[in-house]
Amino acid sequence: RNEWAKVQERFQSIQFNESAATTINMVGQAIKREKPLPKAIENVITKELEMLTAAEISLPLGMDAKEFTACAKSAWPLHPTVLLAIPHLFRRLAQNERSIFSYLTSMEPFGFLETICQMEAGGGNFIRLTDIYAYLLANFEVGLSRIPHAKRLLEANDIINSNARLTQEQLELIRSISLLNVLGEMSTLKATPELLTCAASNIPGVIKELGKLRTQSILTYRRLDDTYRVWEGSDVDI
Repeated sequence: RNEWAKVQERFQSIQFNESAATTINMVGQAIKREKPLPKAIENVITKELEMLTAAEISLPLGMDAKEFTACAKSAWPLHPTVLLAIPHLFRRLAQNERSIFSYLTSMEPFGFLETICQMEAGGGNFIRLTDIYAYLLANFEVGLSRIPHAKRLLEANDIINSNARLTQEQLELIRSISLLNVLGEMSTLKATPELLTCAASNIPGVIKELGKLRTQSILTYRRLDDTYRVWEGSDVDI
């Protein structure tokens, strides 16, 4: 290290980050299954992709709809919105590819393998944004407190812990919105009503639930960019 310090000024550091398209392809190739996807699952994936298209969500540079469709099927049970989010989330909040493969291969709480076991026991078609939120909070909470971008995840966790009357559907929406609030600062993924309807397609009446959360002052709605945000204020009675 001392020898390097003597000459390092002669060199220029060049950062290298894999593109989001490359990371998505890598995740799709990393997930292997013994049998072909059942037709029913393929149909569900197609429906979710149609909802993404209707929401006018941009795909990563260098990736077209046909390629993303193939990746979405290869990467199942990851939801298509999770597939779009993973490259940005793990790059900013963890250690990029290293953390992605740790998520996919380890038995960490709320990791890929543990969630699959729960899906087999209790049903469910996808690993969604709310599951990624749970994974990040369970395994990186201390580290997240030192990352400015992660502030909204911790705020959402405080809201969840202080509101015992929230339904499971509302908890999942808050978690998904906080993740999308983080992603909105680094990608084209934002917490619009259309994207939330797709990301939480397992929840009936998403728009109605969003309205309830606004009434409780847990969420705010920004007309300027048509997005929801986790409320940044405080409800403490001073």
